Amino acid sequence: MARGLQLRGVGWKMSPQIKIVHKLLFVGMMLFCSRILLAASSSDYAVPVTATVTEAPPLIALHWPTYGSATQYQISRRPTNTTSWTVFATLTSSPATITGWTDSNAVVGTVYEYKVARSAGVTGYGFTMSAICRPAEDSRGKVILMVASNQTVALSNELFRLHKDLVADGWTVLRHDVASVHWNSTNAWKIAVTNNKAIIKADYDSDPVNVKAVFLFGHVAVPYSGALNPDAHSDHYGAWPADTYYGDMNGNWTDTSTVATQYTTRIKNFIGDGKFDQTSIPSDIDLQVGRVDLYDMPCFIGMNETNLLKQYLDKDHQYRYCGFTFQNRGVIDDNFGEFSGEAFAYDGWRAFGHMFGLSNVVGADFFATLATNACQWGYGCGGGSYTSCGGVGSSTTFTTNDPRAVFTMMFGSYFGDWDVQNNFLRAGLGTKSFTLSCSWGGRPDNYYHPMTIGETLGECIRLSQNNNSYDAVRDYYRRYVHVALMGDPTLRLHMIRPPTLFNGTKSGGLADLAWVPSPDTDVLGYNVYRSATYTDSFTRINASLIAGTNYTDSSAPAGTLIYLLRPVSLEVSTGGSYTNIGQGVYAEIGDIPNGIPVASNQVFTISEDTFSPVTLTGSDPETNALTYSISTIPSHGYITGALPNIVYCPYTNFFGPDFFTFTVNDGKVDSPTGTISYTVTPVNDAPVAYAKTVTNVQGVSTSIVLTAFDVEGSNLTYEVMVSASNGVLTGTPPNVVYTSNPLYSGMDSFTFRANDGTTNGANATITIRVMAYAEPDNPAGTLTTGVVYQVYAGLWANLPTFDLLTPVTSGVTTNFGLSVATTNQRYAIRYRSYLNVTTNGLFTFFTTSSDGSKFYVGTNEVVNNNGVHGSQERSGQIALKTGMYEITTSYFRTNFTPTLSVSWQGPGLAKQTIPNSRLFYVSQTTNGTSTSWLISRFGVTNDYTTIEAGDPDGDGLSTHDEYMAGTEPTNGASVFKALELQSYPSSNALLWYGTTNSGCTNLFGIRTRTNLIDDLWLLQGSNLSRSSSGTNIWWHINPPSNSPVYYRVIIQP
Repeated sequence: MARGLQLRGVGWKMSPQIKIVHKLLFVGMMLFCSRILLAASSSDYAVPVTATVTEAPPLIALHWPTYGSATQYQISRRPTNTTSWTVFATLTSSPATITGWTDSNAVVGTVYEYKVARSAGVTGYGFTMSAICRPAEDSRGKVILMVASNQTVALSNELFRLHKDLVADGWTVLRHDVASVHWNSTNAWKIAVTNNKAIIKADYDSDPVNVKAVFLFGHVAVPYSGALNPDAHSDHYGAWPADTYYGDMNGNWTDTSTVATQYTTRIKNFIGDGKFDQTSIPSDIDLQVGRVDLYDMPCFIGMNETNLLKQYLDKDHQYRYCGFTFQNRGVIDDNFGEFSGEAFAYDGWRAFGHMFGLSNVVGADFFATLATNACQWGYGCGGGSYTSCGGVGSSTTFTTNDPRAVFTMMFGSYFGDWDVQNNFLRAGLGTKSFTLSCSWGGRPDNYYHPMTIGETLGECIRLSQNNNSYDAVRDYYRRYVHVALMGDPTLRLHMIRPPTLFNGTKSGGLADLAWVPSPDTDVLGYNVYRSATYTDSFTRINASLIAGTNYTDSSAPAGTLIYLLRPVSLEVSTGGSYTNIGQGVYAEIGDIPNGIPVASNQVFTISEDTFSPVTLTGSDPETNALTYSISTIPSHGYITGALPNIVYCPYTNFFGPDFFTFTVNDGKVDSPTGTISYTVTPVNDAPVAYAKTVTNVQGVSTSIVLTAFDVEGSNLTYEVMVSASNGVLTGTPPNVVYTSNPLYSGMDSFTFRANDGTTNGANATITIRVMAYAEPDNPAGTLTTGVVYQVYAGLWANLPTFDLLTPVTSGVTTNFGLSVATTNQRYAIRYRSYLNVTTNGLFTFFTTSSDGSKFYVGTNEVVNNNGVHGSQERSGQIALKTGMYEITTSYFRTNFTPTLSVSWQGPGLAKQTIPNSRLFYVSQTTNGTSTSWLISRFGVTNDYTTIEAGDPDGDGLSTHDEYMAGTEPTNGASVFKALELQSYPSSNALLWYGTTNSGCTNLFGIRTRTNLIDDLWLLQGSNLSRSSSGTNIWWHINPPSNSPVYYRVIIQP
């Protein structure tokens, strides 16, 4: 059933940037080790259940799409507000073609909840809350509106409008203005949190049956609780924001334990610090809680906290009165997929498939899709940070894009802990036009299916917070304190377009009321309510539904009265049917007749990409002062500014007709809507040339295709504006060939532009990185396939400096496998080998790891994949010749499931894991010395150890030296007993000790370097024989005086 401007069944406009179902893009910190490329996708974990109902006979029919590998469906039912399911049917006959089941034991007016469990390769679940003609009550209950006191003056008009909007939807508002205190104001914050709870508890205790919700508006003091890290990051373990505290009326929240002391001050949790001990909610949450908090969001440049909150209240009002035009569809941007048995985007597929049907759910890029398609729901997940969601976007993206999704769920690392600057979970609430809510959907799962039968956002979050009975294959962190709703908790899924021109006259004890009906064709009638003021309770005065467009109040008291008119429909949804009493409109009727004000229409013609200031105008017969409200927002742009002086901003590159509507109010009644109409005329947009960076091997030709975009789709021509400085360009644009000068390496560039036949675009730059060939090492001695490794124990946030550490084990393995680690805890590994390259050319190397890794060719760092993170791939390029190259792969594991792979691609090589057959080590030197004892002892074939000039602890030995001093090779003969440094005014004397030994007949060498940042060792002395006395000495003449010097003794191959 169509519902006003909530469009159903309309075409789906796909953006060129749209991705299907699962993008393989990971940006920023990843949540865990990704397993995207498994057979199951997140949608396989969801059964998109919808319901249709009939009243006579009373039937509730459940529907779902076919699933080819299904082996069974099990349908369970329960009454609402209960936790136990009763199995009603198990369907095993031809399950691959089953598309539904009908409940013939339903009672009209009773609400049931259904669970559909599908057995297949993975178990899928779907839920619906359904009823046949669910009745409605005039009152939705009482909502406690907690307003940050620093916003009450600046937003007095908007807050009064919010109060009226809540009342017009059936709520009684209990407002309290409370202190806005941040967590770092320790004592004031602690007091504010407990005072807020006391206020809420007092309201609840006075009427526990009817107090239903808490709406936190502004930066109301944020409770913290527990010791948790549901994103699995060890550096994120501590107390998280816990608005659940404000919704729990019976639980015992304590502050008597020290539960988290390791990480940042904000999430540390000590005895008596105001942060509660509870990690799980101590009892069921009683109240719906939602928060609109846009404190500390400087990413919205030019918008302070008050501006953002005002903008939110404007959006909230417009949504309630059907001022948004959107499609009843859902967009899912899934950058995780199936994830070791979890499927975070399951929350989206399950909820949206239920709300809209699976055909109205699309897997696509969140921002690109919602830039041109307005939808009621959106979901995004990916590896996160406090301010970003990998593959989806960042908080800044919300400031430069205006995604047109009303309600959202997001999931990723860190940002579920939302009380931080520029937090991603809160950022959507700061957008100009649409977004009104967001929750962290994935750990645990969020359940929004009750909205299709008339429930609120807040009720759905309350059920999710208390959940112990909605099944999922894996649903971690159920009933944890962190589950929260960003947004107005009283918002609903189905809004009715309101009646207009509601007014009347009053004489004696009679008030004659009249109105223009709602444009929605399924409205059954209207209810009229009356009050003396906007803050008093409203009482329905009609005994039965009013089918017409007028009503006489035959017992109207003397004086001015406030009347509220609410439309009523039988909402037929994917959850069944229910009586929907919609958002109402007001008329203030006094003993003196009041004329209806008029909102003035205006018409404008502007050019594409041009902003248009406009002053809204209106008139009133009694010349009363007017207030202005936007009724419907533009479909192809947005509005900024403070009413009545605003600016219409068409979306970039839009042209064509657009409009928005508004009303004026004289303090008593609203006017009919006025329309501001625009014709946006097209202009020729200059084409946009795309810059790029390419890599070229010294003296080799590289083909380059110049590219550009023209919004009008004109045929483009290309022109090189400034040619390359260190190479030659040939060919005809856009297909050109760059050949670097034979001996040049470094950066080069040229510029070009595109022309659409009318206009030249701006120049774009092609940057060329000209790479010289790295020289092969081609070691002497006997080469054997294998990789030398060293394993180290420790805890790191980045790769350590291995030369300062002592390995716990070492040896030779076949590849870069992690099985050589002797522990599954915290460790690091350094692998070294020679890579056999058989073709000249440009090679790309890749490491995929969790946590960090690096890859070197010689001393060249080619891949940097460092840091604590889940599985992610990084790459780099280097030019290689035919020959043997020394390569080093470094890896460490701190938090995440251990993962490491090293791949390459190049001339004639598709991307592949480096095969074992290409990896070698020196197994025997040219003098015939076996290096097996060196490998088993030190994990290397020619390096021994390092010492720093100036020796920090004063004993002449580095940490490595102190460990190694006095130890023996496995054959029992002493080779190195100690490494000692003696400093003189203009020289350093390096001494080491050794005796003749059959295990090592080689000569020695000395290498130095001046820092531990890079791995560049300079050869200072070579071909040094061992002294027959066992004491060996080498003099370093005029060593650097302004920096430390690190020395290494090597055994020459």
